[in-house]
Amino acid sequence: MTDVVRRVSTVLRSTRVRAVLACGIVFGLGTVGTMAAWSATNTTTSGTFTTGSVDLWLNNVNATTTAPLALNLGTGVLPGQSRAVMINVQNRGPSAAMYTTTIRGATEGARAMTLSVAVGGSVSGNTCTASPVLTGQAITASATPILGNRGELAATTGTDPLCMQLTLPTAAANTLQSAPVTVVVTFTGTAVAGV
Repeated sequence: MTDVVRRVSTVLRSTRVRAVLACGIVFGLGTVGTMAAWSATNTTTSGTFTTGSVDLWLNNVNATTTAPLALNLGTGVLPGQSRAVMINVQNRGPSAAMYTTTIRGATEGARAMTLSVAVGGSVSGNTCTASPVLTGQAITASATPILGNRGELAATTGTDPLCMQLTLPTAAANTLQSAPVTVVVTFTGTAVAGV
């Protein structure tokens, strides 16, 4: 063997060279091991749904503030006389609903009247047949809450029949002769959560 071959052989047997080569192999495996990573991505959607709504109708009419339900109560009301009308409050919306009611007199003649309200019943002549839940309510120029919270009206089919009776008191002023009477009744619905 030549001296060169012996020297190479000695160098290769050297502990240091073996240690360096061993580290190179370990580092190489470590690097390869971190490159193999598993991953996955998943996605879900809620599907399609709609929000709830309230859709109050009055006597089968979609009455709004810009297109109110007009009720004809006749003419020629004298002191001590009344006029009555049935108003069927209907929930046509997909959510159950409660509602509140306000009343105001838009004219001087209206503000001279008083209001009584019965639930259910019918109109006979010029009066409500059912027992009133509200009697003698003064009508003012400002919207006055009446009846509290009403309902719950079932979704799409709920109804609440109200008989409203307006009376001109016997002590009505003589200046109210032939006065126009415009009473504004506003129904405001609120969806019932969790139903």
